[in-house]
Amino acid sequence: MREDPLAPLCDAVRARLGGAVPAPPLPQHHEALTALAVAHKVAPLVSRAWGTAVPELQVRARAAAMRALGALPVLHEALDVLRMAGIPALAWKGPALSQLAWGDPGQREFDDLDIVVRPEDRAAARAALGRAGWRRRHPMTDAQEEALFGGLGAYELLGAGTPALLELHWSFSARRYPGRLPVHEVLARAQHVALGGRDVCVPDRADHVALLAAHGAKHGWTVLEDVAVFAAVASGRSRAASAAPDAPVMLDDALVVEAMRRAGVVGGARAVRLAAALAHEALEAGLP
Repeated sequence: MREDPLAPLCDAVRARLGGAVPAPPLPQHHEALTALAVAHKVAPLVSRAWGTAVPELQVRARAAAMRALGALPVLHEALDVLRMAGIPALAWKGPALSQLAWGDPGQREFDDLDIVVRPEDRAAARAALGRAGWRRRHPMTDAQEEALFGGLGAYELLGAGTPALLELHWSFSARRYPGRLPVHEVLARAQHVALGGRDVCVPDRADHVALLAAHGAKHGWTVLEDVAVFAAVASGRSRAASAAPDAPVMLDDALVVEAMRRAGVVGGARAVRLAAALAHEALEAGLP
């Protein structure tokens, strides 16, 4: 039987999760492993497992960390613009999710920033960000923008910082996908995380579990990082360096059940069950 090429990556992610597994031995052909880690978006996570023995992963991890550090002022500025306009907003995915899941904003690779506002606030939020220098990514009229992005639930805006792309959401996914949690309810349950010396609002853990399950299902669970970040959030434990390294990875019963309840209202409970099964299969996370 051929060895699963993803097995070393899964072991390294399990070690990062804090499971009772040592860092795996470095495979002989680590060039292929590096390519696989990059393809599955887990290079920052697994780089710690092999230290400086795989310099390509170290370079990728440092780049992710630097990008996250550079993105935080851009995210804070955009959130400040909305706050001053009286518009409640959530930071979603990107460095905020990395902080929640891993205790470190630089553990996820991302190309843009995501902010979520209530549907009725999207025009005011769009205008406030426009006055602050954020412009349409593509030249078009208001009618064209609405026709193109109205069903997607997000505007694409460009700013002067890095990353330059900001997605302003008023829905957690496009209209064609089921399992969309209502933004009003997620905002009402929002929690705060410390990010770059500032507190930012993010979906609470149960909403994050449901949203990550829907996100992974939407993309067909094609990358290991989707499973890893779901397991990190659904375990309900801090991923800070102080976490016990020999503690088994267990998905939190109450957290997953509550996420299933919330997702079930909008037809997304099956996605949460699938995500938990994948976390168990790939990362040996204990199931509720």
